Amino acid sequence: MHPHLLLLTDSFPSANGAGISQTLFNLLEGYPGSITVVQGSNETPVADSSCLQAAVYCYPGGKWVPVSNRLGQWLNPWMLKRRLAWLWAQPNWTAGLPPAGNALVLVSTTSAEKLVVAHLLQQQYGYTVLPYFMDDWLAGNTLRWKGGNVQLTAHHLLAHAPAWLMISTHLKQALMQRYRLAPRPCLVVHNPC
Repeated sequence: MHPHLLLLTDSFPSANGAGISQTLFNLLEGYPGSITVVQGSNETPVADSSCLQAAVYCYPGGKWVPVSNRLGQWLNPWMLKRRLAWLWAQPNWTAGLPPAGNALVLVSTTSAEKLVVAHLLQQQYGYTVLPYFMDDWLAGNTLRWKGGNVQLTAHHLLAHAPAWLMISTHLKQALMQRYRLAPRPCLVVHNPC
């Protein structure tokens, strides 16, 4: 029996999507087990015939919702730090997800929030997490919040994963060197674009 796949990503996998969305659609279309896309409660679920057939599970987003106007470019970084600290401190919010022993988390994101959610699922709730990095958005990222920072979160996520997926061997080597990681089994999966 195939594990229930929990997918943390920036946009819902779609045949008509771009970047991560299309790559994950091509990679996961036909997966014989169940798939659930895990997203924040402030994200809008996509219901489109070109999207991957998957359930949606929403984790709590708190009151720090991004602003989509010009004020947001100054306000959103501050709110992101508050949202991450809030999420870090939340008690069990995984009710409704399949048990950790029957599920596998695939995280492919350029979002610090999704990286934190993957880390929490891995460290606090015992889920097996497979990171799939498609670019080096972590390079030079100095985001910090009360309770953590993006670099330490990425290090722990990679160090405790049984295997990785990467867009290239170059990115694999760069992350191994930056975080001083022992080699793991790694599948190189190229973007179809």
